[in-house]
Amino acid sequence: MDYSKAIKVIRTAANLEQYQLAQVLEVDKSHVSRIESRKKRLSNKLKKRLSNKLNFPIEFIDFLARERTSNKGLNQQEVQKVGKYLLDLLWIKKI
Repeated sequence: MDYSKAIKVIRTAANLEQYQLAQVLEVDKSHVSRIESRKKRLSNKLKKRLSNKLNFPIEFIDFLARERTSNKGLNQQEVQKVGKYLLDLLWIKKI
């Protein structure tokens, strides 16, 4: 899993700079920077906080972090939840 990629995508989607995401997550900017540059792992605690604060389902964060060719551990319920989230997101963007 590449959470550095997931964090960058989510931060960009939320239109936040690193320092702003750090404020939202109640961590230092350097912490976000180290995660994005793969120098630090995203903890489960911080992943839950990210999910709650920015309203991104954990399954979506995990989906974004997946390696392109990896389908291990992907179950139907997770796929449906991610799919629904993406459709909702696209619907909101259309309006």
